[in-house]
Amino acid sequence: MEIGRMRPQTRAGRVLRTGLTAAVTAAASMSFVVMAPPASASELLKEGFHSDQTTPGVWAASSPRGGDAPCLTAATNPPAGSLGACPEGKVDPVGQGVFRLTNDIKQAAGAVLLEKAIEAGRGVSIEFDLYMWGIKPYTDSLGPRGGDGISFYIVDGNTTAAQAGEPGGALGYKGLKDAFVGIGFDQFGNFSNPRWAGNGGPGVKPNSVVIRGSDSTGYGYIEGKELSRPLDDATNRDASKRHVLIDITPDNKMAVKIRHKDGESYETLFSGIDLDKLPNQDPLPKSIKVGFAASTGAATANHAISDLEIRALDADLQLAISNNGPFRAGGTGTYTINTAVNAMYGWADDPTRLTFEAPAGTTPTTASGTGWTCAIDGRKVTCDTDALVRPGDSFPQIKVDVAVADDASSTLRATGVVAPNAAETDAEVQPADNRATSDTTVIPVDSAPIGPDLSQAVGGDTTLTPGGTGTITVTTANASGAGPTTGTVKAVYTVPAPLQITGVTGDGWNCATEGRKVTCTRPGTGDDALKGGDSYPPVAIAVKVPAVTNGPVTVDAGVNTPGDSNTGNDTATGTIQLPVVDPAPSGTLDVKMTSNPKPYVPGKPYTYTVTVTNTGSVPVSGAQLVADWPSPWDRIKWTCTSTGGACPAASGIGDLNEVVSLAPGGSMTFTVVCLMPAGATKSYTATATVTAPNTNCTADKPCTSTDTNSPAQRRAA
Repeated sequence: MEIGRMRPQTRAGRVLRTGLTAAVTAAASMSFVVMAPPASASELLKEGFHSDQTTPGVWAASSPRGGDAPCLTAATNPPAGSLGACPEGKVDPVGQGVFRLTNDIKQAAGAVLLEKAIEAGRGVSIEFDLYMWGIKPYTDSLGPRGGDGISFYIVDGNTTAAQAGEPGGALGYKGLKDAFVGIGFDQFGNFSNPRWAGNGGPGVKPNSVVIRGSDSTGYGYIEGKELSRPLDDATNRDASKRHVLIDITPDNKMAVKIRHKDGESYETLFSGIDLDKLPNQDPLPKSIKVGFAASTGAATANHAISDLEIRALDADLQLAISNNGPFRAGGTGTYTINTAVNAMYGWADDPTRLTFEAPAGTTPTTASGTGWTCAIDGRKVTCDTDALVRPGDSFPQIKVDVAVADDASSTLRATGVVAPNAAETDAEVQPADNRATSDTTVIPVDSAPIGPDLSQAVGGDTTLTPGGTGTITVTTANASGAGPTTGTVKAVYTVPAPLQITGVTGDGWNCATEGRKVTCTRPGTGDDALKGGDSYPPVAIAVKVPAVTNGPVTVDAGVNTPGDSNTGNDTATGTIQLPVVDPAPSGTLDVKMTSNPKPYVPGKPYTYTVTVTNTGSVPVSGAQLVADWPSPWDRIKWTCTSTGGACPAASGIGDLNEVVSLAPGGSMTFTVVCLMPAGATKSYTATATVTAPNTNCTADKPCTSTDTNSPAQRRAA
């Protein structure tokens, strides 16, 4: 088993720049590696489960139900702290084993959890093999099917001694402490069923892959998809192997693929799934632990996993090249080169090289970009940078100026390619979009004068504060190599709500405002003619921002003048960043979780009380109350009493997930009475959360109360 930057075996990945390496060899076929990488790298993991042992203390297995413990199929007498050997059945040759989660007995469950945290703040790419075979089906109105399935889950890396969640249809995920996300490879179909697996879901969906959210969402259903082929139609382990790929970006976007057979193409199950669409979903933790669980019920199957790999999410560089053409023979031109990092993949944290080749008939004269080191060799330009760029952002632009020959062809094509400049040639997700071209035409020396080529650029205060003011600027420019303006220049700007225009100025401009439209003109002839490569003074639009805003807005700008040679760039837009600020809440709620007695007395009754109160002056309806009782009381009976509102039910079983409504001054109290186990010594924590639209307790800022109780200290004799 290895933790560190590893070269993947099944698809392109990357190994980032690494520093100190320490290795401990546990057996000829097994090693444990920890790497101390630089700030640009994350720790990774590789575990095949093929050997007769695992590194002690790295994995923890449990069997919350049934008598058959999870085990290494190639092990016979593993050392203390290793995953265990199987108590029965044929032992696999060392190097050919797997980790078995369950065999095909009824009412069984098995789980395994990584006990070492992995850095994941820049996204993770995960892959593994899973096996389900030899089913003993249960038949009902949906037909015969095996059970129950395998879950893969991620928990916060700060979690200690995490245990698998509920078995059965929950696949070991529901009830998992500090869970971030769970993916169920569901034979029987109950991982889509809110009765068993968590909040939400369409009901029983056999042969599906399902994503559920963090524990803060009540393990809420995010999305599911029925597979094109069965998960468990094989009668032997080798034939049942499926390979799974999972990518999670730093901004909580997930993609999942599955390959049903070696050599075949992958079936894309989910792409760009936004985990944040689920209210209260936790962000991707800075560090993670991973685990697997499987279970059987009335229907059974054998369940196993192998070949787990986790690595930092690879980057996808995207190249675009533009120019200020048409060029004039004997004149000059400029190419602008943009390299973006796809928001759906990882950081660009390898050295990066851009190679640009100017077309025949042109000669590069200068090449530069902030943070880039550029060199010119004939028509070839090479630029290098060590910049670290996050997904969704771009490297600084590169500008390449060229001299155009008198006899240059009438059409020119420049080419470029960008790639990680690292020893690893596969540190890029999609090389196809690393290449780009840029075409332009050339105006002969003896042709008629070229017309102007005007464009607009929106700038100024592009990030505004609710309740404040700002100035948006729009600049009109004439492209390099274009002819001068020969007539009136007219610019029209539209400023959207909720921004309020308070004034417009611009040196040499004559401006008028009508509603949200600003129209500005200037002569554009004589001394006011705008030459190629020059810009007019900007138009400054002063705006006022209201106290309530709903996110970013877009300013539209357009310009025209007689004889414009390129009308395709006469319009532009500019994004003005505004936050989402809701109106002041009209309702006020309070939630309180308490326990009694405090400290508790082992072997004696013990009570939890959750009270929600409307402390405001207006009624509140549709408030969502969620309370999580600590294990082992997560299936205990609760009762409800209320003043100023009706209880959703007089009593119920398990954690609270109830909708409540309260009149002003009203309150609702939920109570559970537990029996504290004799000899109990640990602390127990219970949490209650309430949210309601247009109150002080919103989905973005829920109101939460937590109670932690510890045992009474015994007096010394």
